[in-house]
Order: sequence, then structure tokens, then C-alpha cells
Amino acid sequence: MTNTTETNTVVKEGQLAYGTVINADFALGALHKVARGKRDYVYKDEFRLCQNFGEDDVTPQCIVGHVFAAWGFTFAECGNLNVSDAVDKLLMKRPDMVITVGAVIALTAAQAVQDNGGTWGLGIETAVITGRAASTGHVGENLWPRA
Repeated sequence: MTNTTETNTVVKEGQLAYGTVINADFALGALHKVARGKRDYVYKDEFRLCQNFGEDDVTPQCIVGHVFAAWGFTFAECGNLNVSDAVDKLLMKRPDMVITVGAVIALTAAQAVQDNGGTWGLGIETAVITGRAASTGHVGENLWPRA
């Protein structure tokens, strides 16, 4: 299913609408959604080469890869980069989006816990604490990337 926004940008099902603001709460909601029923899941990668997407460039792997995929992004759009680099790459493709520092910190915290052998549930708990703490202050001061 597709629909058209006011700017005639085609939006695929699951893709973020034109002008979406991704703040910490939005990112945390996405983390909760992708981890539903998987809070005890531990990502296993013998080489510690956690990737957003698998070798097929389609299947999400890491917790943040699942979030990016849920938002309608593909490997071609965000690659297998760390969270802040992937966000930078996404913003190059979608300059209409706004991603707050709180959102980036929340996603990075969840990813860091996973990368260090923690469960997705612990990653989300850590993301809640760090993402919300980073979100305090004036919104204009919390946009990514920082100047």
C-alpha cells in the first residue's frame, strides 16, 4: 500500500511520512515494538561484527537494524554503519526528517548493550534511561547532527 503526502512524495507502507520528527520517545516506541516477545533475546555473532542488515542486504540483524527496517529503510539507505553514521546517511537521503540527539543516544544505547552481549530487554531499559536524559532541554538544541 502506498499513499501520497502533501508534497506528492510517495510513502510506502512502513516508511516514515514526510517531515517525521524522530525524538527519543519515537525511537523508544520503535525499540519496544521490534523487541516485543524478544526481551530475553541475545544477538549472537561469533565475530562481533554486528550488522544492521544481513548478507542479503534485506534481513535486519541487530536491534537497530530492525528499527530501521520497521521505519521502511533498507540496507542501501543506512548500510551497516554505527548508529550515528547510519543516521547521517539517512538524513542525506531524507532531508525532510528530523532526528533528535535523544533519539540517536537511545538507539546507540540499545545497540551498545546488544553488542556487549546483553539482552534486547536490557538494551531497551538502558535506552529509556539515556534517551530520556538526553532529551531534556530545548528542542532546538537537540537536533542531530550537532553544529
